[in-house]
Amino acid sequence: FDYLKKRESLPNLFKKEKQLEDKVISKKKFIIDYDSNSQLNINGINGIIMAMDIFVLFCYSIREVYKKDYPKKIYGLGFEQSKRILSKFQNKKLNRKYLAEDFLNNLSLTGYGVFNIINFDLKQNKFLIKIEDNSYALQYKKLFGLTKNTQDLFLAGMIAGAFNQMYN
Repeated sequence: FDYLKKRESLPNLFKKEKQLEDKVISKKKFIIDYDSNSQLNINGINGIIMAMDIFVLFCYSIREVYKKDYPKKIYGLGFEQSKRILSKFQNKKLNRKYLAEDFLNNLSLTGYGVFNIINFDLKQNKFLIKIEDNSYALQYKKLFGLTKNTQDLFLAGMIAGAFNQMYN
């Protein structure tokens, strides 16, 4: 897995707590299994595995339907998805910096790209994240060519939703 190698090379930006009573998500691998109803579970969360070109075409189709409202709709989907996932950990006493780092590392592991936190300002709740090798952007470029506008609004929404859940 190239993303495992890339992820392992990322600098540890935060001091991790010596012991966490609850592991949030595996730092080394994903646990993929099936529940009693034959539903796919990825680290205990019901999910699917989908080729990126299918996801890009899905988002493109949504854009064609919603036109001007598309950015708000697709961003909102990503935002709500992350909030729902991270709400499971809301009552647990976890280091929020560790949770943010772990969330981004696991996005990297799933193929969304390599994430580097450039600025992490807890006082003003401002975070600047650089994303390299974003698989959505690369696939969008292959299918539709270059564009002047940001295309991966779903990922932007996911990151915003996660940080909103962690820090508000």
